[in-house]
Amino acid sequence: MTHPSPNPTENSAERDHQQTQDRERAADQLIERCGYAAAALALVPLPGTEIIAVMPVHVGMVVGLGALYDAPLDRDGAAELLVRVGGTVGASLIGTRLASTAAKTLLPGLGVLIAAPLLYATTLGLGAVVRAWLSCGGDLDPATARRVYRHAERGARRAFDPKQPPEAAPRA
Repeated sequence: MTHPSPNPTENSAERDHQQTQDRERAADQLIERCGYAAAALALVPLPGTEIIAVMPVHVGMVVGLGALYDAPLDRDGAAELLVRVGGTVGASLIGTRLASTAAKTLLPGLGVLIAAPLLYATTLGLGAVVRAWLSCGGDLDPATARRVYRHAERGARRAFDPKQPPEAAPRA
């Protein structure tokens, strides 16, 4: 049987720490599920459809992250934040989207195998930046945002690398 700590500050600190861990786990799960949903959109056989179809997935992810971080966002606010994040990470995001469309156009059937990991990685990158932005109250400098995006995106791409053991790939 455990006894309550006589120090209420200690209990409060432990509770805060546990809440933070729970929130981070929930954010990991949300971002990863949205990454898989985005990757599934690559299965749509028409080139370019994944670019349009992935936006609701990303908006839903941002709305969900906002709720987890006590920063409620409606769909418009989430879309606006995605545009800001997209503008900050810029070329990486646009290049990935164009590459996935090109793969599906130039390599019908086989292009899905290229597009799916790209959409997964992009989604995890966006989720990581939004999480960082929410964690610091919206005060995230562009260089840090780009660094967070690249780190998450590279980790997600390694998760799809058949030469790497699954446990070696970092999570969002």
